[in-house]
Amino acid sequence: MSRPGAYRGQPQLLALPVLIAAAVLTAFAVRYCARAARALDADAAALERLRQAGATLEAHTAMQRTFEELPAGNLMDLAEVFSKNGFLPPPDERRQSGADLTRGWTVHREELAFRDAPVAAALRSCEAAESLRPPWRLTRLVVRASPQGKGRGQVLLSFEGIESSPGK
Repeated sequence: MSRPGAYRGQPQLLALPVLIAAAVLTAFAVRYCARAARALDADAAALERLRQAGATLEAHTAMQRTFEELPAGNLMDLAEVFSKNGFLPPPDERRQSGADLTRGWTVHREELAFRDAPVAAALRSCEAAESLRPPWRLTRLVVRASPQGKGRGQVLLSFEGIESSPGK
């Protein structure tokens, strides 16, 4: 005797479509999960780059605040400092440039060229410039031997200095 409402056909015919549907859904789920994992990895990498950029920005902002709190100072004229101290004669060529940095601060670049100068005096001049307050920083030094005499040569000095610009 069979129970009423019981399935009387072959049970494997019903199981086959259910198995096929499950396999298809599993394949779609695996593909979706792989795509979602790649997207999450890309988002995590982008988030890490943003965190690093934020940390760099915070560090730069802190440095800028510190820089802005420094007392005002004006750079001394290099050629004047060198000639006053008797280190070097007036330069044969002189190039100057400047650029605004941030609220009230300017960077100055100066290049002094001497055709025939004592090399030892040029080095003492560099030390003198770097000991000034605010200091000039030597960024480039080129010396070429001179046929005029021992210890002399063509000297190129490049300096950089930062000063406050009042009223900005």
